[in-house]
Amino acid sequence: GITQWRSQFRRDMNRLENEASGKVMDSLLNYETVKYFNNETHECTRYETSLMGYQQAALQAQTSLSLLNFGQNAIFSVGLTGIMY
Repeated sequence: GITQWRSQFRRDMNRLENEASGKVMDSLLNYETVKYFNNETHECTRYETSLMGYQQAALQAQTSLSLLNFGQNAIFSVGLTGIMY
């Protein structure tokens, strides 16, 4: 259940990371064109927007992983406590 729920966050994070990487690579490969048309601020804004989306998705993925780890540790601790008594 939770692992399948988490996988959506991970897929979103990977997609947004690839999108951000693609934008920065495109800008760097077309450096002369960007400079010629004076589009540095536009390219920076595009990349920053993509990066903020990636950061949000990474935060969701990490939060869901922490929730999963908490649940697993709670189950393990309750089981261990039950066996000891």
